[in-house]
Amino acid sequence: MDVSFASLWLPIVVSAAAVFVTSFIMWMVLPHHKSDWSGVPDEDGLMSNLRDQGIQPGQYLFPHCREKAEWSSPEFQKKYADGPTGLLIIRPKGGMNMGKSMATSTCYNLAISVLAAYIASFTLTAETAGIQVFRLTSIVAFLGYAGALAWGPIWWSRSWSSTIKEMLDGLVYGLVTGLVFMLFW
Repeated sequence: MDVSFASLWLPIVVSAAAVFVTSFIMWMVLPHHKSDWSGVPDEDGLMSNLRDQGIQPGQYLFPHCREKAEWSSPEFQKKYADGPTGLLIIRPKGGMNMGKSMATSTCYNLAISVLAAYIASFTLTAETAGIQVFRLTSIVAFLGYAGALAWGPIWWSRSWSSTIKEMLDGLVYGLVTGLVFMLFW
C-alpha cells in the first residue's frame, strides 16, 4: 500500500522541531564548537579600520580581481603572494537577529523533512520495516544538512576541523530525522 505525502505531515513537523532542539543542544550546550572561531590580534583596530572604510554588510574576497585578465597581472600576483588573502563576511550592526535566524532555521529544517518525506512517500510502502524507513530518511536528511559543507574547506579555506564537526552535527540531525520518521511511519 502506497504512503501519501500528505499523510506524513506529523513526522515532517516533529522531525523539524526535534532537529531544532538538537541543534540548540549541539551549539549552545555541548563544547565541541567552542574552538571553531578565533579572534584577531588587534580587534579594536581592525573594527575601527573597517568602520572608517564604510564597509557594508556583505561577502568580500581579498585580494579581489574584477576581471579574469587582472588575475595574471604582476600587481595582482604580488598582492596574492604577499598576503594576507582571505574571505570576510560583514554582518549588519547590532548583532544577530536571533528571532529571524531561528525562524529561518526552522524553515530549513522543515524543507529537509519535506524532502525526506517526499522521497519516502514514493519509494516506501506502508508495510516497509521501520529500519528501512530510518535508513532512507536518515540518509536524505544527512545529505540535506551536511552534503555540501565540504566545499567550504575545499574552495574557501574554511577549517576542516570545524567543517567535519558541522558534518557530524548533520549526521546527528539526519539520525534524529530518521528516528522520528521510523516512529511515526
